[in-house]
Amino acid sequence: MKFADLTPGRGSIAIIGGGGKTGLMERLEAEFHESGRPALCTVTTRLGRGQLPHLARAEAQSPAEAANAARRAAAGDRLILSGPYANAEKLSGLPLAWLSPVQAALPENAAFIIEADGSAGRPLKAHAAHEPVLPPQPCPRGAVLRQGHEASQTTWPSSSAFAPQPYYLIAVLGLSALTLPWPKAVHRPEILARHITPPPADQSLSPAQIADFIRRAWASLHPDFIFLNQADLLSNDALPQARDLAARLAAVGYAVALGSLKEQWWAAVNQ
Repeated sequence: MKFADLTPGRGSIAIIGGGGKTGLMERLEAEFHESGRPALCTVTTRLGRGQLPHLARAEAQSPAEAANAARRAAAGDRLILSGPYANAEKLSGLPLAWLSPVQAALPENAAFIIEADGSAGRPLKAHAAHEPVLPPQPCPRGAVLRQGHEASQTTWPSSSAFAPQPYYLIAVLGLSALTLPWPKAVHRPEILARHITPPPADQSLSPAQIADFIRRAWASLHPDFIFLNQADLLSNDALPQARDLAARLAAVGYAVALGSLKEQWWAAVNQ
């Protein structure tokens, strides 16, 4: 199974969460490249220096420069598009207002892959009010249909040269969250504790607790797809917990896959 087959295969694909966002962006870009379709990667938060080493860096300091990178990608260049260095270790992301012009400069069959979240290396993300840093959306997330990857029709004024486009939203969750003490597993643990009652600080979250948190905290985000990564970090004794979590998420209507980007295997989970 290819990840690209789980997405629309074109348009914007936004990735949020923790425990493998950049790895998933890398995997998607490689799959699109192997299939002969153009793909362009970018970030709206920050990206560590040296990540995605097989992609050439395109720095943009204006919407026109960002759109030029899109034309390069359409011509076959494999790029990570970002702003300038925020500091010695991090690249800055693109302003949200620049994303629509970039999308408009890409051909219809191209994929625009956007890492739209940060998790400080933690496998589970609890979002603050300003997070994730997602592209503008022309309709409420709940109006985006999973079947067929089609969005509800929206008519934009003719004066809107770069109207927002629907995006396909993938949420990543690292399965090491099932084994770590929960405050070390969660980025912004104090926010998680507003949604569920966590266990003692030296214990890990259960599949039921993680599923309950996602159901409560991610409801407004409406991810089209959830990938449970890091199965390679689990012992044989812990793998049933991962399957339990996947089944709980699938039972409430999420499209779910479980696997390991590191070991390059994954499988869809049926409801």
